[in-house]
This record gives sequence, structure tokens and C-alpha cells, in this order.
Amino acid sequence: MRFSCPSCGRVVEIDDIAGARKHLSACNPAVKTATTESVTLPVTLPVTYRATLEIPSQNQYARRHWSQAAREAKDWRTLVSVLMRELSGLSLPYSVWHFTRLVPKRGRFYDHANLVGGCKGLVDALTDNRIIQDDNIKCFSASYSQVRYADHAEGIDLERDHILTLITLLDIHADAKATR
Repeated sequence: MRFSCPSCGRVVEIDDIAGARKHLSACNPAVKTATTESVTLPVTLPVTYRATLEIPSQNQYARRHWSQAAREAKDWRTLVSVLMRELSGLSLPYSVWHFTRLVPKRGRFYDHANLVGGCKGLVDALTDNRIIQDDNIKCFSASYSQVRYADHAEGIDLERDHILTLITLLDIHADAKATR
């Protein structure tokens, strides 16, 4: 399995979560703390995580075999737990996210409904790792986009490093009313 280290930015080949934790402890990241509405985060907002898993279309997501669905759900849970280890267990009261699917040069864009539906595994992983309290509109808001590799100016070679999804935590609030 590959994962993009949030500390050093390198894509690292690992066998399991223990390998990822070993790499992360070796990186010894300088962690900044941001406080927002009585919730202290060990990161500065907004923060973007680079994921090596692709967001499937809702059509692909709905028509797969149960064993493949279980494997993909486990992959998302593992990736989220490694990438966002500093957020695990926080159960953010209300958070605003942005998910970006990076489309290969010859790939096609999903329609909006397929993009949103395909993010279900990612949102479930955020819930399972207790980063967000629940995936309903009282606890969570998300926006979605798709960008070609060539159109994305990140300063790293996203295509070479097999980065397929960008997950951005934009903001947190004490409750959903703070966003209205």
C-alpha cells in the first residue's frame, strides 16, 4: 500500500498501519496548533491531505461485490487513520470539508451525483475514525470538485506520486448554526 506522508510529503510504500506509524514517528513533524471555537486542533486550518485512493463513481460504488466493498471501505479507513492521525477521536462538532478528485489526463469527469455518491466510503471513514461525529447535515458539510492533473498547481508531481484525491478540512464550528 502507498500513502502520502502528511509530514514530509513523500509517498511511502508500507505493508500495514504499523509501517506507516513507524515512518511518521521517524519524520518527527513540527506540529502547529490551531484553536477554533473551543476545539483545539493539532493542525493549522485549512489543511489538505493527499490520498492515494481514487474516489469511485457512484455507479461503480453501488454495483460492486460485497467483498470488494468491504476491502475498499477498509482501505479508506486505514488511509484516513494514517493521514489524519492527529484528528482521530476528536469527533468534531461541525466541520466543513472539500473533496477534490484528481482526474488523469485521459480520464473522464464524473457528473456531480456520481462524484458525491462516490465519496461515501471517504465520509464513512471519517466517521469510523471519529474525526466527524456523524455524516448528517447537523455535523458535516462538504463541497466536491474534479481537476485534471495538469490544471492543479500543488508544487509536487501529483501524477508521479499517485495522488488521486485531495481531502481538505476547511473549518470547524461549535455547531451547524455558526455557518449560517
